[in-house]
Amino acid sequence: MGILRTIIILILVIMPALTLGGDCSNLKSITWILGQWQQDSENSITTETWTKLSPNTFDGISQILSKKDDKITFVETLRIVEMSKEVFYIAKVSHNAFPVSFKLTECSDSMAVFENADHDFPKKLVYKIEDDGRHLNVTVSNEERQFTVEYIKPGKN
Repeated sequence: MGILRTIIILILVIMPALTLGGDCSNLKSITWILGQWQQDSENSITTETWTKLSPNTFDGISQILSKKDDKITFVETLRIVEMSKEVFYIAKVSHNAFPVSFKLTECSDSMAVFENADHDFPKKLVYKIEDDGRHLNVTVSNEERQFTVEYIKPGKN
């Protein structure tokens, strides 16, 4: 009876912990990131677009369009890849010689956290989709600095 009781207690303690996060070893738990996202501010329009290239790869691009002169002032090519049961977010910007990768460290059906403790800025990217499926907040941070981009999915849902 003592062993059975111990097993039941272990199950009751371990099971809730296992269901708190998603399976971060593949892209299935973050398919909600796919699509076009847009932030329209007074001076610029920022877009981030994600497409499914394969079951193991999402391609992305982020751009900032200046409303003043109707020119793109920033471009970042992005990729999220599943490799060896881990997921990585890879960003390439013109001011870095090489792409920078961030490991998916936490995920759920509404959030993805990518981290790279060795990078200067950012060290952490948190993508969070709201319950309506039309609002996506991306928080970019390190220990000293943080900002959030609030995107909306253009058009009707």
